[in-house]
Amino acid sequence: MCCSKLESAIGDTPALIEESGGHKSYRQRPGGPDRQFTVSDIGKTSIDETHGNELASMLSGQFQWDDHFYLFEFSKEGRTGYVHEWRSEPFAISGHELSNRPIGNANTVFELEDLLILGDARVLNRDSSASCMRPKSQSKVATDMKLMEEELGNVGKSTFALRIKDGKGEVLDIELPFEPMAETIELGIFSR
Repeated sequence: MCCSKLESAIGDTPALIEESGGHKSYRQRPGGPDRQFTVSDIGKTSIDETHGNELASMLSGQFQWDDHFYLFEFSKEGRTGYVHEWRSEPFAISGHELSNRPIGNANTVFELEDLLILGDARVLNRDSSASCMRPKSQSKVATDMKLMEEELGNVGKSTFALRIKDGKGEVLDIELPFEPMAETIELGIFSR
């Protein structure tokens, strides 16, 4: 595990304490919002079976590291699912050649049973393993990008939620319809 608690926040650089006793500092990305980090900017969720919905919310959307993308897909019960890792690269056919960075340049394609041979370098095997990933149309890509931009605009915004846990261990989170905690004077729970 990387870090267990916030050590300090100095300007735009929060430092998190590692379990080993060291610390790891993070800087806000250049060109990000012009604000300084505070302790309330750091979100932390314990990973256990009772926080499945909270983790699913935190891990929703598409993530990127290096030239790979990641997507967490949770099942309905919130304890299992898939994490998808992929890299998308454009290809072009020009003249008599297909070119692409991972595939290379190919001017012939051979097919033999379940094998596809591109040029003389890349052999692909048709696969029927379970996969939840599917190709997207350009309109679906545009729609998903718009949704992700909206979600990114909400990252870091705090909201109120009421968590109810029943005797069976079922957890229900109800998001309350107001945001600014600093303006909240009093909270109460009552039955009618």
